[in-house]
Amino acid sequence: MAEPPLVFVDACVYLDLITRNSIDVHRETGEPRWKSAAQVFTSIESGDARLAASSLVAAEVLVNGETRRRRKRSAAVERNVQSWFSSPNTVWSDIDRLLAQDAEKLTEDYGHLRADRNNKLRSADALHLAAAVRMDCDFLMTHDGGFPIGHQINKTRIVRPGAFWQQSLTGL
Repeated sequence: MAEPPLVFVDACVYLDLITRNSIDVHRETGEPRWKSAAQVFTSIESGDARLAASSLVAAEVLVNGETRRRRKRSAAVERNVQSWFSSPNTVWSDIDRLLAQDAEKLTEDYGHLRADRNNKLRSADALHLAAAVRMDCDFLMTHDGGFPIGHQINKTRIVRPGAFWQQSLTGL
């Protein structure tokens, strides 16, 4: 049996779910972005996909002031957030100088492919991309237009959130 896909989730996707973002809509589905985020994390929790992360994305999610201003975290949300980052199944990448060099090279090579011409691949996002590529992730999921959404770098496909894999049948 094939191993479930490895998915690096950008901080904006976590924050969509945590804040239950219904203001912004998914550009491809037209639904509130929190719904696609929920679909991704449900797949991870059910074992249909595996979560990849870095300490930088964890810091962006855990320390985010907007999250705390927009919606006070419920106990259930707090448990979910902590479980994503403390699970022994989460695959981690360190942020180090070699990753920074990889991020610089990826920005040079792929920065012009950004999904939104008004955005640039910011340094933190370039580090996320480098981490996903380093870990041979199958997907990097984001809504951030500075990423080369719709492109593939090595094995990693950069996509907007959704389930791009076969999901288990549950509840039968």
